[in-house]
Amino acid sequence: MPIETVAPTIAATVPTLVRGTLTATVTATDDVTPAPLLALRCRVDTRDWAACGPTYTATGLSMGGHTFTAQAIDQSGNVGTWTATFRSDVTSPAVPTFTAPTATTYLTSPVTYSYRSTDVGSAVANYDLRYRTATPTSGFPSTYSTPSGWSRRTSTSVSVALAPGQEACVSARARDAAGNVSARSADRCTGTPIDDRSLSAGVGPVQPGPFGIAFGVRLLRPAGGVRPAGTRVAGLGA
Repeated sequence: MPIETVAPTIAATVPTLVRGTLTATVTATDDVTPAPLLALRCRVDTRDWAACGPTYTATGLSMGGHTFTAQAIDQSGNVGTWTATFRSDVTSPAVPTFTAPTATTYLTSPVTYSYRSTDVGSAVANYDLRYRTATPTSGFPSTYSTPSGWSRRTSTSVSVALAPGQEACVSARARDAAGNVSARSADRCTGTPIDDRSLSAGVGPVQPGPFGIAFGVRLLRPAGGVRPAGTRVAGLGA
């Protein structure tokens, strides 16, 4: 076999951002030694070398920058080396905070909800939103709704149409570029008033909802359009 003096050519595909686990692909060629006979080894930072090829996986990577190194060794001992740097992000984004709406009652619809998060490891990529609604005659459901376009939403605001007397509560969570997901925010709630002259006092327990609890009575639409004595709706007269 001829004496080799040229090191093998080696290359790898390494993502620039990972979430604690690196998976790389490695290939190598040589002018004399056939590719199947090349010895491939890989490592991250100063970890021990490990046989690799065509893939290599490293787990438990801490937050921050790392260096991946791959080597190919031919049958004469020549070594070809390839390196790349990448980042590991294992920290979830901050829980989103709402900057709007700033009031609990609005006279117009739709109402715009604005939210934002921050991330120290990479960047916030998108948001998952959900909401639930209540009326003066029904409480909030135990489950939330996620309309089309509310998952992995890149916008930092969303509009919700409210019928008179309806309250909507929205919560959000953030996802960063590495795929880490934050906890969900607390509900941000707001509602639109209803003409209380079209309501009457009903019989029965108070319904948990946007306005019924505040009044201490369950409010129902009457046949004659006379409101309960002494009740008042935010934003409307007595």
